[in-house]
Amino acid sequence: MLLKPQFTFEKVRFDQATDLHLVVSVTAPKSDWQTHRPPLCIIPAVDRSGSMRGDKMAYTKRSLNKLIDHLTAEDTLGLVSFATDSTVDFPAEKMTPDAKARAKKIVDGYRDNGNTFLSGGLMKALEMVGSLDLGDTTITRIILFTDGQPNIGVTQLDGLAGLVGTNRGRASVSAFGYGSDANQELLNAMATKGEGNYAFIQDPDSALAAFGKELGGLLSTYAQDLILELTPHEGNQILKVVSDFDVEEIITGEARIKIPHILSEETIDIVIEAKLAAQKHPGPRQVNAISTKLSCQVLGVDGKMKLETSEGPAKIQFVKSGEEQTTPTKGVDELVARAQLLQIQNQAEAAAQRGDYAAAGLCFDRMDASFSERGLGGVAAASRSLRSKYTDQNVYAKSGGSRMGLNRGLNRARAASAMGNEDLEMLCSLGISNTTSAQDGMMRSFQEPSIDVKPAVINNPPGTIGLEPPKEESVVRSPLSKRRTTQW
Repeated sequence: MLLKPQFTFEKVRFDQATDLHLVVSVTAPKSDWQTHRPPLCIIPAVDRSGSMRGDKMAYTKRSLNKLIDHLTAEDTLGLVSFATDSTVDFPAEKMTPDAKARAKKIVDGYRDNGNTFLSGGLMKALEMVGSLDLGDTTITRIILFTDGQPNIGVTQLDGLAGLVGTNRGRASVSAFGYGSDANQELLNAMATKGEGNYAFIQDPDSALAAFGKELGGLLSTYAQDLILELTPHEGNQILKVVSDFDVEEIITGEARIKIPHILSEETIDIVIEAKLAAQKHPGPRQVNAISTKLSCQVLGVDGKMKLETSEGPAKIQFVKSGEEQTTPTKGVDELVARAQLLQIQNQAEAAAQRGDYAAAGLCFDRMDASFSERGLGGVAAASRSLRSKYTDQNVYAKSGGSRMGLNRGLNRARAASAMGNEDLEMLCSLGISNTTSAQDGMMRSFQEPSIDVKPAVINNPPGTIGLEPPKEESVVRSPLSKRRTTQW
């Protein structure tokens, strides 16, 4: 695992305290996930209420059947559905050929009718996971699929997010919202609490892409349970973690940041506000101002999880007055600006939730000048585009899926399993990649009329399983992909 800490300035004055940002970039190597990956346990919880009729239900079934096709006999699947009631339709079991056929028969039999008992479906899925005896290496994911707003059982955001946080155990929870009528804010909150992914599915075709990206991410998970430790030296301090990750503690200037997982080939950038103390004298070279250490769990060739650690010093040079760097390093400052834009959006969301759209707009206005002055025109343009979604109640209500997708994408693009093309283009303009090659290949496979998945590769190392790799030359990056845009 590559750990790269960078300050926004490489040289600062020695004779005064300096406030600046530290960016720690964590990059996972490319892994041979086709032949060496953890087993999966996937529990879809499917909305079969009356509003799912037509293309929504048809594409949900098609997506679920594609998902089943791609699992191997080392993987586990269970099926839960909800409408006015909630039911366990297929108790979780290994995906042998016989089990696949039975599961697909149940999927094909889904019919739309009734209300939306989302909390009932969620709890059935959580209870199913809790009853399973899975190995330590198994990645467990509950995937919620709904097109509306819950109207039976627990219906409020805090209550549903609380159910996820209290009951999920070792499972992560992703939430897919179909169409503009779904409560996207609620689903994003549930996915955030569940440390899973969020998808705004705006048309039928994007359902297939979202399922493909979700499975591609699960299959290519490189490491789990990442903890980044930051230890300042010589009176330096960590003031705040700007990026939207779980900060376990900040004690005496130290910090521990938790990241649930990282995918093969993925880079995660963590932005931190720091204060460097004044020094007694300047130095001739860079010194380690803050030590960084990353620990995580990685699947070994023997099929067991092992602890992997990486360390890297965050270096800076303390110099005389007049020798300091006066403008931040642009590439590093761009990463800082992305995190700041996400902070601004979170502030605007809070204002809009109170109905104060003028205050929401001001959140962006305050930083626009700063972005432009720093030569970050792309971030300034993205800020103005985001601001346009907070002008009034009508615009705000209609832009829920876009707002939540960008909220996820700005922090970690691969945590948004589906987004509109305009929003993907915005992320691309900021230099943010939305997918890995594994996700691209799986998305393509899901969108093809048929698939040809070969059995687990023979002669794998003990305890490993795999799928036939996608052909690299045929991969299409999602921001440039073409799909129909018929709205539901």
